[in-house]
Amino acid sequence: MKLRISLWTLLGLAVFYFIFYAVSPFGKTVYESDFSSAGMIGKLTPEERREAGAYGGWRMIGDPLYFSIRTFRGFDRAAVELEYENKSEKPIIEIGVLADKTVWRYQLKPAENAVIDRLASKWTALRKGSLLLLQKRKEYESIDDFIANPPELSRIALYDTELNSEFTIGNYAPSASKTEIGRPLRGNYEFYVYLKNEPLDFEFSFFDLNQNKDPDPVEINLYYRDQPIDSVRVEDDGIAEDGGISSAPRKISLKAASLPEGVYKIEFKTGNDVITEKIISNQKRISFRGPLWLTEDNENFEIRTDSSAISVNAVHPAGRQVVKFGTAELDVDETYRQFNLSAIGDTIGFERGGVILSGDGVFSFDRESFFDPEAKKIDSNFNSDSVDFILANYRSPEEANGGFKTARAEFELKQAYREDGAYGFIISAPGLKVEDGTEDYIIIKSVRVEFYGRSLWAKIKSMIDNRL
Repeated sequence: MKLRISLWTLLGLAVFYFIFYAVSPFGKTVYESDFSSAGMIGKLTPEERREAGAYGGWRMIGDPLYFSIRTFRGFDRAAVELEYENKSEKPIIEIGVLADKTVWRYQLKPAENAVIDRLASKWTALRKGSLLLLQKRKEYESIDDFIANPPELSRIALYDTELNSEFTIGNYAPSASKTEIGRPLRGNYEFYVYLKNEPLDFEFSFFDLNQNKDPDPVEINLYYRDQPIDSVRVEDDGIAEDGGISSAPRKISLKAASLPEGVYKIEFKTGNDVITEKIISNQKRISFRGPLWLTEDNENFEIRTDSSAISVNAVHPAGRQVVKFGTAELDVDETYRQFNLSAIGDTIGFERGGVILSGDGVFSFDRESFFDPEAKKIDSNFNSDSVDFILANYRSPEEANGGFKTARAEFELKQAYREDGAYGFIISAPGLKVEDGTEDYIIIKSVRVEFYGRSLWAKIKSMIDNRL
Protein backbone atom coordinates (compact mmCIF):
# COMPACT_ATOMS: atom_id res chain seq x y z
CA MET A 1 0.00 0.00 0.00
CA LYS A 2 2.77 2.43 0.96
CA LEU A 3 4.65 1.52 -2.23
CA ARG A 4 1.55 2.24 -4.32
CA ILE A 5 1.07 5.61 -2.61
CA SER A 6 4.73 6.45 -3.20
CA LEU A 7 4.49 5.53 -6.88
CA TRP A 8 1.32 7.59 -7.33
CA THR A 9 2.99 10.48 -5.52
CA LEU A 10 6.02 10.30 -7.79
CA LEU A 11 3.78 10.11 -10.85
CA GLY A 12 1.79 13.11 -9.65
CA LEU A 13 4.95 15.10 -9.04
CA ALA A 14 6.26 14.18 -12.49
CA VAL A 15 2.98 15.26 -14.14
CA PHE A 16 2.99 18.49 -12.13
CA TYR A 17 6.61 19.15 -13.14
CA PHE A 18 5.93 18.68 -16.84
CA ILE A 19 2.77 20.80 -16.72
CA PHE A 20 4.62 23.50 -14.77
CA TYR A 21 7.51 23.34 -17.25
CA ALA A 22 5.18 23.48 -20.23
CA VAL A 23 2.98 26.33 -18.96
CA SER A 24 5.82 28.36 -17.39
CA PRO A 25 3.28 30.09 -15.10
CA PHE A 26 5.69 32.88 -14.12
CA GLY A 27 6.51 33.66 -17.74
CA LYS A 28 10.13 32.50 -17.63
CA THR A 29 11.93 29.26 -18.36
CA VAL A 30 15.60 28.35 -18.77
CA TYR A 31 17.30 25.78 -21.00
CA GLU A 32 20.96 24.76 -20.79
CA SER A 33 23.10 22.37 -22.82
CA ASP A 34 26.69 21.42 -23.59
CA PHE A 35 25.48 19.89 -26.89
CA SER A 36 26.70 16.44 -25.87
CA SER A 37 23.24 14.98 -26.44
CA ALA A 38 19.99 16.10 -28.03
CA GLY A 39 17.18 17.15 -25.72
CA MET A 40 15.09 20.30 -25.68
CA ILE A 41 18.20 21.88 -27.18
CA GLY A 42 19.26 19.99 -30.29
CA LYS A 43 22.78 19.12 -31.39
CA LEU A 44 25.04 21.46 -33.32
CA THR A 45 24.70 20.96 -37.07
CA PRO A 46 25.92 20.28 -39.70
CA GLU A 47 28.32 17.59 -38.49
CA GLU A 48 31.03 18.44 -41.04
CA ARG A 49 31.52 21.85 -39.40
CA ARG A 50 32.14 20.53 -35.89
CA GLU A 51 34.32 17.98 -34.18
CA ALA A 52 34.65 16.74 -30.62
CA GLY A 53 37.06 18.73 -28.45
CA ALA A 54 39.91 17.01 -26.64
CA TYR A 55 38.77 18.30 -23.24
CA GLY A 56 35.04 18.52 -23.72
CA GLY A 57 32.92 20.88 -25.75
CA TRP A 58 32.80 21.04 -29.52
CA ARG A 59 35.24 22.54 -31.96
CA MET A 60 33.50 24.75 -34.48
CA ILE A 61 35.68 24.39 -37.58
CA GLY A 62 33.34 25.87 -40.20
CA ASP A 63 30.83 28.67 -40.39
CA PRO A 64 27.99 28.62 -39.44
CA LEU A 65 26.62 26.14 -36.92
CA TYR A 66 22.92 25.73 -36.13
CA PHE A 67 20.90 24.45 -33.19
CA SER A 68 17.22 24.44 -32.30
CA ILE A 69 15.38 24.78 -29.01
CA ARG A 70 11.98 23.17 -28.57
CA THR A 71 9.64 24.97 -26.16
CA PHE A 72 6.18 23.98 -24.95
CA ARG A 73 4.86 27.48 -25.61
CA GLY A 74 5.82 30.64 -27.45
CA PHE A 75 7.75 33.46 -25.79
CA ASP A 76 8.25 37.18 -26.37
CA ARG A 77 12.02 37.37 -26.00
CA ALA A 78 15.12 35.33 -25.26
CA ALA A 79 18.53 35.95 -23.70
CA VAL A 80 21.29 33.65 -24.96
CA GLU A 81 24.53 33.12 -23.04
CA LEU A 82 27.26 31.39 -25.00
CA GLU A 83 30.40 30.09 -23.31
CA TYR A 84 33.22 29.64 -25.80
CA GLU A 85 36.94 30.04 -26.49
CA ASN A 86 38.06 31.72 -29.71
CA LYS A 87 41.04 29.81 -31.10
CA SER A 88 40.34 31.01 -34.63
CA GLU A 89 41.48 34.62 -34.41
CA LYS A 90 38.41 35.46 -36.49
CA PRO A 91 37.41 39.03 -35.72
CA ILE A 92 33.65 38.54 -35.43
CA ILE A 93 31.45 35.96 -33.71
CA GLU A 94 27.69 36.41 -33.74
CA ILE A 95 24.60 34.64 -32.39
CA GLY A 96 21.25 34.73 -34.15
CA VAL A 97 17.67 33.52 -34.16
CA LEU A 98 15.80 32.49 -37.32
CA ALA A 99 13.43 35.27 -38.34
CA ASP A 100 12.30 34.12 -41.80
CA LYS A 101 12.65 30.59 -43.17
CA THR A 102 11.75 31.55 -46.74
CA VAL A 103 14.94 33.59 -47.20
CA TRP A 104 16.80 32.01 -44.25
CA ARG A 105 17.19 35.42 -42.62
CA TYR A 106 18.56 35.47 -39.08
CA GLN A 107 18.35 38.27 -36.54
CA LEU A 108 22.04 38.47 -35.62
CA LYS A 109 23.54 39.93 -32.45
CA PRO A 110 27.21 40.35 -31.51
CA ALA A 111 29.05 37.89 -29.31
CA GLU A 112 32.59 39.14 -29.93
CA ASN A 113 33.96 41.82 -32.24
CA ALA A 114 37.75 41.93 -32.08
CA VAL A 115 37.85 44.93 -34.44
CA ILE A 116 35.90 47.08 -31.98
CA ASP A 117 37.75 45.68 -28.96
CA ARG A 118 41.08 46.57 -30.56
CA LEU A 119 40.08 50.08 -31.64
CA ALA A 120 38.48 50.82 -28.25
CA SER A 121 41.96 50.81 -26.73
CA LYS A 122 43.33 53.21 -29.37
CA TRP A 123 40.52 55.62 -30.20
CA THR A 124 38.54 57.88 -27.88
CA ALA A 125 35.64 55.88 -26.46
CA LEU A 126 32.30 57.12 -25.14
CA ARG A 127 29.57 54.85 -23.81
CA LYS A 128 25.87 55.30 -23.08
CA GLY A 129 24.14 52.12 -22.01
CA SER A 130 24.90 49.50 -24.64
CA LEU A 131 25.89 52.14 -27.22
CA LEU A 132 29.60 52.70 -27.83
CA LEU A 133 31.06 55.60 -29.83
CA LEU A 134 34.67 55.42 -30.98
CA GLN A 135 36.36 58.52 -32.41
CA LYS A 136 39.65 58.48 -34.27
CA ARG A 137 40.07 62.14 -33.27
CA LYS A 138 37.77 63.52 -30.60
CA GLU A 139 35.13 65.79 -32.10
CA TYR A 140 32.12 65.03 -29.90
CA GLU A 141 31.70 65.27 -26.13
CA SER A 142 28.80 62.81 -25.89
CA ILE A 143 26.91 60.19 -27.86
CA ASP A 144 23.81 62.40 -27.73
CA ASP A 145 25.72 65.18 -29.51
CA PHE A 146 26.89 62.72 -32.16
CA ILE A 147 23.38 61.39 -32.81
CA ALA A 148 21.86 64.89 -32.88
CA ASN A 149 24.48 66.27 -35.29
CA PRO A 150 26.17 63.36 -37.06
CA PRO A 151 28.99 63.84 -39.58
CA GLU A 152 28.74 62.71 -43.19
CA LEU A 153 27.77 59.06 -43.55
CA SER A 154 31.00 58.37 -45.44
CA ARG A 155 32.94 59.02 -42.21
CA ILE A 156 30.88 56.59 -40.09
CA ALA A 157 30.83 52.83 -39.57
CA LEU A 158 27.96 51.14 -37.73
CA TYR A 159 27.65 47.82 -35.93
CA ASP A 160 24.31 46.37 -34.79
CA THR A 161 22.69 49.80 -34.74
CA GLU A 162 21.24 52.39 -37.07
CA LEU A 163 21.66 56.14 -37.30
CA ASN A 164 18.54 58.16 -38.09
CA SER A 165 20.36 60.49 -40.43
CA GLU A 166 18.48 61.53 -43.56
CA PHE A 167 20.32 60.79 -46.79
CA THR A 168 19.74 63.27 -49.62
CA ILE A 169 21.14 63.75 -53.12
CA GLY A 170 21.82 67.38 -53.96
CA ASN A 171 20.47 68.79 -57.24
CA TYR A 172 18.48 65.60 -57.85
CA ALA A 173 15.85 65.68 -60.59
CA PRO A 174 13.53 62.84 -61.69
CA SER A 175 14.44 60.90 -64.80
CA ALA A 176 12.76 61.71 -68.11
CA SER A 177 13.17 58.14 -69.37
CA LYS A 178 12.76 54.57 -68.18
CA THR A 179 15.52 52.62 -66.44
CA GLU A 180 15.83 48.98 -67.49
CA ILE A 181 17.84 46.36 -65.58
CA GLY A 182 18.22 43.37 -67.88
CA ARG A 183 20.64 41.28 -65.83
CA PRO A 184 18.70 38.14 -64.70
CA LEU A 185 18.70 37.52 -60.94
CA ARG A 186 17.76 34.31 -59.19
CA GLY A 187 15.80 34.06 -55.95
CA ASN A 188 15.67 36.84 -53.37
CA TYR A 189 17.28 40.25 -53.59
CA GLU A 190 16.78 43.76 -52.26
CA PHE A 191 17.75 47.23 -53.39
CA TYR A 192 17.56 50.92 -52.52
CA VAL A 193 15.82 53.54 -54.63
CA TYR A 194 15.86 57.33 -54.26
CA LEU A 195 12.71 59.40 -54.77
CA LYS A 196 12.01 63.12 -55.01
CA ASN A 197 8.92 64.70 -56.54
CA GLU A 198 8.08 61.55 -58.49
CA PRO A 199 5.88 58.46 -58.11
CA LEU A 200 7.45 55.11 -57.39
CA ASP A 201 6.95 52.84 -60.39
CA PHE A 202 8.50 49.37 -60.83
CA GLU A 203 7.61 46.44 -63.06
CA PHE A 204 9.23 43.04 -62.53
CA SER A 205 9.24 40.34 -65.21
CA PHE A 206 9.91 36.84 -63.85
CA PHE A 207 9.38 33.13 -64.45
CA ASP A 208 9.54 29.86 -62.46
CA LEU A 209 12.15 27.23 -63.39
CA ASN A 210 10.00 24.49 -61.81
CA GLN A 211 13.06 22.53 -60.72
CA ASN A 212 11.44 21.61 -57.40
CA LYS A 213 7.90 20.92 -56.20
CA ASP A 214 7.79 23.66 -53.57
CA PRO A 215 5.41 26.54 -54.29
CA ASP A 216 7.18 29.78 -55.24
CA PRO A 217 4.97 32.79 -54.56
CA VAL A 218 6.50 36.22 -55.15
CA GLU A 219 6.17 38.95 -52.54
CA ILE A 220 7.52 42.47 -52.99
CA ASN A 221 7.81 44.67 -49.91
CA LEU A 222 8.42 48.43 -49.77
CA TYR A 223 10.15 49.99 -46.75
CA TYR A 224 10.72 53.58 -45.67
CA ARG A 225 12.98 54.24 -42.69
CA ASP A 226 13.00 50.47 -42.08
CA GLN A 227 9.21 50.39 -41.71
CA PRO A 228 7.02 48.43 -44.18
CA ILE A 229 4.64 50.75 -46.05
CA ASP A 230 3.37 48.64 -48.96
CA SER A 231 3.39 45.09 -50.29
CA VAL A 232 2.23 43.18 -53.39
CA ARG A 233 2.09 39.43 -53.94
CA VAL A 234 1.41 36.86 -56.65
CA GLU A 235 0.93 33.17 -55.99
CA ASP A 236 2.85 30.24 -57.48
CA ASP A 237 2.34 29.43 -61.17
CA GLY A 238 0.38 26.33 -60.14
CA ILE A 239 2.77 23.83 -61.72
CA ALA A 240 3.43 21.22 -59.03
CA GLU A 241 5.79 19.00 -61.05
CA ASP A 242 9.55 19.42 -60.86
CA GLY A 243 10.17 18.54 -64.51
CA GLY A 244 12.31 21.59 -65.18
CA ILE A 245 9.87 23.12 -67.67
CA SER A 246 9.95 26.86 -67.06
CA SER A 247 6.70 28.72 -66.71
CA ALA A 248 5.69 31.49 -69.07
CA PRO A 249 7.01 34.92 -68.03
CA ARG A 250 4.76 36.86 -65.67
CA LYS A 251 4.79 40.44 -64.47
CA ILE A 252 4.15 42.17 -61.15
CA SER A 253 4.12 45.91 -60.51
CA LEU A 254 4.81 48.03 -57.46
CA LYS A 255 3.50 51.58 -57.66
CA ALA A 256 3.05 54.35 -55.10
CA ALA A 257 2.43 58.10 -55.33
CA SER A 258 2.87 61.14 -53.08
CA LEU A 259 5.85 59.69 -51.23
CA PRO A 260 8.22 62.04 -49.37
CA GLU A 261 11.77 62.57 -50.59
CA GLY A 262 14.22 59.99 -49.38
CA VAL A 263 15.61 56.49 -49.62
CA TYR A 264 13.29 53.49 -49.94
CA LYS A 265 14.13 49.80 -49.77
CA ILE A 266 12.43 47.22 -51.98
CA GLU A 267 12.60 43.52 -51.11
CA PHE A 268 11.89 40.89 -53.77
CA LYS A 269 11.08 37.79 -51.76
CA THR A 270 10.63 34.36 -53.35
CA GLY A 271 12.21 30.90 -53.72
CA ASN A 272 15.39 29.99 -55.58
CA ASP A 273 13.31 28.56 -58.45
CA VAL A 274 12.29 32.05 -59.58
CA ILE A 275 14.28 34.12 -62.10
CA THR A 276 13.77 37.86 -62.42
CA GLU A 277 14.68 38.47 -66.04
CA LYS A 278 14.00 42.21 -66.19
CA ILE A 279 13.21 45.21 -63.97
CA ILE A 280 11.78 48.39 -65.53
CA SER A 281 11.35 51.60 -63.53
CA ASN A 282 10.86 55.36 -63.79
CA GLN A 283 13.52 55.81 -61.09
CA LYS A 284 17.13 56.53 -62.02
CA ARG A 285 18.97 55.85 -58.72
CA ILE A 286 18.90 52.14 -57.87
CA SER A 287 21.55 50.21 -55.90
CA PHE A 288 21.43 46.60 -54.74
CA ARG A 289 22.55 45.03 -51.49
CA GLY A 290 24.24 41.64 -51.59
CA PRO A 291 23.94 38.77 -51.91
CA LEU A 292 23.04 38.81 -55.61
CA TRP A 293 22.60 35.52 -57.46
CA LEU A 294 23.66 36.35 -61.01
CA THR A 295 22.35 33.68 -63.38
CA GLU A 296 24.23 31.87 -66.12
CA ASP A 297 22.48 34.02 -68.75
CA ASN A 298 24.75 36.96 -67.88
CA GLU A 299 27.92 37.29 -69.98
CA ASN A 300 30.84 39.75 -70.05
CA PHE A 301 29.41 42.42 -67.79
CA GLU A 302 30.51 44.86 -65.11
CA ILE A 303 29.00 45.88 -61.80
CA ARG A 304 29.62 49.20 -60.09
CA THR A 305 30.37 49.05 -56.35
CA ASP A 306 31.90 50.94 -53.46
CA SER A 307 32.84 47.71 -51.64
CA SER A 308 36.35 47.38 -50.30
CA ALA A 309 35.94 43.59 -50.08
CA ILE A 310 33.84 41.17 -52.13
CA SER A 311 32.90 37.49 -51.92
CA VAL A 312 32.10 35.32 -54.94
CA ASN A 313 30.63 31.82 -54.85
CA ALA A 314 30.26 29.81 -58.08
CA VAL A 315 26.99 27.88 -57.81
CA HIS A 316 27.29 26.40 -61.29
CA PRO A 317 30.32 24.88 -63.10
CA ALA A 318 29.98 27.60 -65.74
CA GLY A 319 30.48 30.16 -62.96
CA ARG A 320 34.15 29.24 -62.58
CA GLN A 321 36.12 32.20 -63.92
CA VAL A 322 38.56 34.99 -63.15
CA VAL A 323 36.74 37.95 -61.61
CA LYS A 324 38.40 41.36 -61.92
CA PHE A 325 38.03 43.85 -59.08
CA GLY A 326 39.83 47.10 -59.76
CA THR A 327 43.38 46.07 -60.70
CA ALA A 328 43.16 42.80 -58.72
CA GLU A 329 41.95 39.40 -59.90
CA LEU A 330 40.05 36.66 -58.08
CA ASP A 331 40.38 33.13 -59.48
CA VAL A 332 37.06 31.40 -58.77
CA ASP A 333 38.15 27.91 -59.80
CA GLU A 334 35.81 25.77 -57.65
CA THR A 335 32.05 25.52 -57.22
CA TYR A 336 30.28 25.91 -53.88
CA ARG A 337 33.27 27.59 -52.29
CA GLN A 338 33.38 31.22 -51.21
CA PHE A 339 36.28 33.23 -52.61
CA ASN A 340 37.15 36.57 -50.98
CA LEU A 341 39.11 39.56 -52.24
CA SER A 342 39.94 42.96 -50.76
CA ALA A 343 40.99 45.58 -53.30
CA ILE A 344 40.73 49.20 -54.35
CA GLY A 345 38.38 49.75 -57.25
CA ASP A 346 34.86 50.70 -58.20
CA THR A 347 34.14 48.08 -60.86
CA ILE A 348 33.80 44.29 -60.76
CA GLY A 349 34.19 42.51 -64.11
CA PHE A 350 32.64 39.10 -64.80
CA GLU A 351 33.15 36.76 -67.73
CA ARG A 352 29.79 35.14 -67.05
CA GLY A 353 27.16 34.61 -64.37
CA GLY A 354 26.43 31.50 -62.34
CA VAL A 355 27.75 33.13 -59.17
CA ILE A 356 26.53 34.68 -55.93
CA LEU A 357 28.09 38.09 -55.20
CA SER A 358 28.37 39.75 -51.79
CA GLY A 359 30.35 42.71 -50.46
CA ASP A 360 30.59 45.36 -47.77
CA GLY A 361 29.09 48.03 -50.03
CA VAL A 362 26.27 48.22 -52.56
CA PHE A 363 26.07 47.27 -56.25
CA SER A 364 24.61 48.82 -59.37
CA PHE A 365 24.44 47.66 -62.98
CA ASP A 366 25.45 51.06 -64.38
CA ARG A 367 27.28 54.14 -63.12
CA GLU A 368 24.41 56.57 -63.58
CA SER A 369 22.08 54.72 -61.22
CA PHE A 370 24.65 54.09 -58.48
CA PHE A 371 24.27 55.62 -55.01
CA ASP A 372 25.03 54.39 -51.51
CA PRO A 373 22.72 55.59 -48.70
CA GLU A 374 24.34 53.38 -46.07
CA ALA A 375 27.01 54.03 -43.51
CA LYS A 376 29.75 51.40 -43.66
CA LYS A 377 29.16 48.21 -41.74
CA ILE A 378 31.79 46.47 -39.63
CA ASP A 379 32.42 42.97 -40.91
CA SER A 380 35.39 40.61 -41.10
CA ASN A 381 36.92 42.67 -43.94
CA PHE A 382 36.45 46.10 -42.34
CA ASN A 383 39.21 48.68 -42.88
CA SER A 384 39.25 51.32 -40.11
CA ASP A 385 41.35 53.68 -42.25
CA SER A 386 38.25 54.58 -44.25
CA VAL A 387 36.22 56.06 -41.35
CA ASP A 388 36.61 58.46 -38.42
CA PHE A 389 33.76 57.23 -36.21
CA ILE A 390 32.28 53.91 -35.12
CA LEU A 391 28.88 53.68 -33.46
CA ALA A 392 28.10 50.22 -32.11
CA ASN A 393 25.49 48.52 -29.98
CA TYR A 394 28.08 46.28 -28.39
CA ARG A 395 29.52 45.05 -25.11
CA SER A 396 32.66 42.94 -25.00
CA PRO A 397 32.25 39.34 -23.80
CA GLU A 398 33.13 38.63 -20.18
CA GLU A 399 36.14 36.54 -19.24
CA ALA A 400 35.23 33.14 -17.78
CA ASN A 401 37.33 30.32 -16.32
CA GLY A 402 40.19 28.65 -18.16
CA GLY A 403 40.42 31.10 -21.04
CA PHE A 404 36.76 30.83 -21.92
CA LYS A 405 34.51 33.83 -22.52
CA THR A 406 30.79 34.37 -21.99
CA ALA A 407 28.80 36.44 -24.46
CA ARG A 408 25.18 37.47 -23.97
CA ALA A 409 22.72 38.40 -26.69
CA GLU A 410 19.04 39.30 -26.38
CA PHE A 411 16.38 38.73 -29.04
CA GLU A 412 12.79 39.74 -29.67
CA LEU A 413 10.84 36.58 -30.53
CA LYS A 414 7.44 37.97 -31.53
CA GLN A 415 8.56 38.02 -35.18
CA ALA A 416 10.87 34.99 -34.95
CA TYR A 417 10.12 31.84 -36.92
CA ARG A 418 8.89 28.89 -34.85
CA GLU A 419 8.09 25.52 -36.41
CA ASP A 420 6.84 22.41 -34.62
CA GLY A 421 7.41 24.18 -31.33
CA ALA A 422 11.09 24.95 -32.03
CA TYR A 423 13.09 28.14 -32.49
CA GLY A 424 16.15 28.03 -34.74
CA PHE A 425 19.47 29.57 -33.65
CA ILE A 426 22.80 30.16 -35.36
CA ILE A 427 26.42 30.63 -34.26
CA SER A 428 28.35 32.49 -36.94
CA ALA A 429 32.05 33.22 -37.40
CA PRO A 430 32.48 34.67 -40.92
CA GLY A 431 35.65 33.43 -42.59
CA LEU A 432 35.94 30.21 -40.57
CA LYS A 433 36.20 27.46 -43.19
CA VAL A 434 36.60 23.70 -43.04
CA GLU A 435 38.38 23.48 -46.38
CA ASP A 436 41.11 26.10 -45.89
CA GLY A 437 43.49 23.64 -44.18
CA THR A 438 44.27 25.89 -41.21
CA GLU A 439 44.10 24.80 -37.58
CA ASP A 440 41.64 27.48 -36.51
CA TYR A 441 38.49 26.78 -34.55
CA ILE A 442 36.16 27.99 -31.81
CA ILE A 443 35.44 25.80 -28.80
CA ILE A 444 31.72 25.84 -28.01
CA LYS A 445 31.44 24.81 -24.36
CA SER A 446 27.80 25.45 -23.50
CA VAL A 447 24.73 27.57 -24.10
CA ARG A 448 22.14 28.89 -21.66
CA VAL A 449 18.91 30.41 -22.92
CA GLU A 450 16.37 32.30 -20.82
CA PHE A 451 12.92 32.66 -22.38
CA TYR A 452 10.54 35.38 -21.25
CA GLY A 453 6.82 35.74 -21.96
CA ARG A 454 3.54 36.57 -20.32
CA SER A 455 2.83 34.93 -16.98
CA LEU A 456 -0.18 32.67 -16.48
CA TRP A 457 -1.87 35.37 -14.43
CA ALA A 458 -1.31 37.94 -17.19
CA LYS A 459 -2.88 35.60 -19.74
CA ILE A 460 -5.91 34.98 -17.50
CA LYS A 461 -6.31 38.70 -16.87
CA SER A 462 -6.13 39.39 -20.61
CA MET A 463 -8.84 36.80 -21.29
CA ILE A 464 -11.07 38.36 -18.63
CA ASP A 465 -10.50 41.89 -19.95
CA ASN A 466 -11.34 40.80 -23.50
CA ARG A 467 -14.69 39.39 -22.37
CA LEU A 468 -15.69 42.50 -20.44
